[in-house]
Amino acid sequence: MNVKNKIIIFNFIFLIIISSTYAQDISLWPNWVFTTPDNIIDVYPGDNLDNMMKNLNPGDKLLIHEGTYTHNHFCEFEFHGTVNQPIFIEGISGEEIIFKQLDVNQNNINVYAGEYFSIRNIKFEGGSAGMRLRDVSHAVIEDCEVYNTRGNSINANQVATNNLYFMHNHIHHNSCHGEGFYLGDHDGAPNIMTNSVVYNNLIHDTCTYYKVNCEKEDGDGIEVKQGSHSNLIKDNVMYNTKVTGIITYGTDGNPSNIVEGNIIIDTEGHGLQIQGETIARNNIVINSGGRNLNSKDHVGDTKNLVFQNNILIGGEPSVRFNNFGNREGMVFSNNIVYNDGGTAIQINDGLSNGIFEGNYIQGSYPSELSSGVTLGRSLTQDFIDSNNMNYYPKDGFFSGQNQISGHNVNHDLLYQTRGNSIYAGAFEKTDNIGYEILKDFKYPSRADLNQIHVSVNGNDNTGDGSSSNPYNTINKGAEELTTEKNHLVIHEGTYYLTQAINFYEKPGTVDKPYII
Repeated sequence: MNVKNKIIIFNFIFLIIISSTYAQDISLWPNWVFTTPDNIIDVYPGDNLDNMMKNLNPGDKLLIHEGTYTHNHFCEFEFHGTVNQPIFIEGISGEEIIFKQLDVNQNNINVYAGEYFSIRNIKFEGGSAGMRLRDVSHAVIEDCEVYNTRGNSINANQVATNNLYFMHNHIHHNSCHGEGFYLGDHDGAPNIMTNSVVYNNLIHDTCTYYKVNCEKEDGDGIEVKQGSHSNLIKDNVMYNTKVTGIITYGTDGNPSNIVEGNIIIDTEGHGLQIQGETIARNNIVINSGGRNLNSKDHVGDTKNLVFQNNILIGGEPSVRFNNFGNREGMVFSNNIVYNDGGTAIQINDGLSNGIFEGNYIQGSYPSELSSGVTLGRSLTQDFIDSNNMNYYPKDGFFSGQNQISGHNVNHDLLYQTRGNSIYAGAFEKTDNIGYEILKDFKYPSRADLNQIHVSVNGNDNTGDGSSSNPYNTINKGAEELTTEKNHLVIHEGTYYLTQAINFYEKPGTVDKPYII
């Protein structure tokens, strides 16, 4: 392109290169999702989107341009990629792509079967469920928004699924049954979910949209059903859920599910409801309308519940176990439970063989637990700024606790390493900067981790280079490139240059080249 004073960008395709050195754990994504596609297919409003989605082949990437794609019928697809040639269905980063279902009795999208495919950066508005995954494995649902549905937002409960990855999705304002994620079948095997990841999602205001003819309102944020196992529920934020924030059942003797680093605020029901066969650590639960932690026999029996290094504030009682002391593998250690003037812990059947050690308690609790309790002082004395939801330790009060043999917690909520002598609660104190909890994603999108965005609608002074707040000029974007922020994304438009773009002082490396 021989143009001296302006650059025109149309439909430019960018290669995304991901480094393994960012604050969030990129290793949680499957390697195949970083594969370069063989073929790019552009879609614009007015094109036959349904037909194009039904005819994707291994190695295809369907690149969807900004606009609202409306339908009022049953939409069902199969996406059969391979580990070396996945199928990608993506909205262009930084643009608004809406799939709008007008019929409240039809799901917005149904994936009847598929493997090795990714759906990314699409808003699913309306319908019965936002997305139903049936006979699906090795699938990534990322950077999507699901809202204004009549039923639950995303479900995978009709047949067995495995290796599903729900990453950085925004789930809100659904109705009736109203779960954010409904994963696995209520009755367990064979329709279970295994070896899957629910990571860094934002879920809020469930059961608040469509109130007509609801037989039942559930509204759990994340529900993992009986028999589903070997799943990771990590670093999600949820608030204002109708019932429970996160509910897990049992695994029927299979490996435990892990519930880690989640933040749950102001649920109408319980914050965490855990039947058993779950490891729950480094979570923060604040002011649940029910209990912050509720554990009881449900579809199966309570057993093998390991609850460590969590912070629970409020709730009444804050913790309740129907079955603890007379069950195998029960551990409650190094937690902080503060419920000033109320009941901190209620255990209906005593300790017996359970492990109860190193906990800091404010509020009433059974006297037989005393050997495992240190009395808390107050919220204001023990945390940096509890009035603003900053529950980082103010001083060394929570320090000096021992790891539980066979149940080491190797890092805290901020990925700081824990040694043999640790802090109770979710934070291993290393400074006084604190950690203010926000009703927002815990981490940014993977797309923003290594990208700098430039748009004709951006601003060099107030922008930060993210997809939602881009810079305005290519010169500014080039100036901000680093070996960590190595991908300059230039959105469609005409850019007038006031000076040459200088890349001479921006040397890349063989494993971190600059991508423009």
